[in-house]
Amino acid sequence: MTMVLLIALSRSQKIIKSQRRYKKLYSLDPMTELNGLRACIQRLKHTPNVDIKSFALIKIDALTHIDVNLGMSESMQVLRTKISELSQLLDADIYVIKPGQIACCFNHTIEASMIYQTVTDYLRQTTFSNPIIPSFHSHHQTHNIYIGHIHLPLLANHDVYISPEQHFETTQFALGTAMTQQQSTYVSLKTLNFAPAAIFSAPLYLNLTQAMKRGIIKAESNQLITEDDWPK
Repeated sequence: MTMVLLIALSRSQKIIKSQRRYKKLYSLDPMTELNGLRACIQRLKHTPNVDIKSFALIKIDALTHIDVNLGMSESMQVLRTKISELSQLLDADIYVIKPGQIACCFNHTIEASMIYQTVTDYLRQTTFSNPIIPSFHSHHQTHNIYIGHIHLPLLANHDVYISPEQHFETTQFALGTAMTQQQSTYVSLKTLNFAPAAIFSAPLYLNLTQAMKRGIIKAESNQLITEDDWPK
């Protein structure tokens, strides 16, 4: 009987370890094996809003096609290095959302303009290819960056629950607006104190657009943003 229990316990432990390993792999970006979209959502879900003060999505054009420009193996090493360096410079936890796009969770309040300046300065001083290894488009990479940014909590009333997905998609709205510009752009969204929770309900983009038109949400940017630039 004791032997049966030991065997059952051993199998149970193996299953638990396997599930934990699968859950960890499930949260990783498949290319870089760094924390990815699911890990980002989990961070927003399980961490109280008081921990994450600012959140940003950053699109870096020079990294968008790096996998085909350099090849999978070389690009993986480059991406890991660049993300590690950016994480230290920004003092942020970084998650790989897709090629060329990362998410940043900040435990401190930081303005979009500061993120923009830090990333811009970094890109001016860095290269994305090894000169001794052939690569496509290595001599004419674009270093445009686009940033969507919010501060947490989105609403002054801390008792109102806003899901991780709503935080993420609101920042996507800001990033989508920034990406309508031809030059590097940041867009930061801020809600007024009297903003109702309904503006973050589905359909989110429609409600955010209406809130922008009514002045309930303010957009700050380094470019001139008009209604035509908002996601439709």
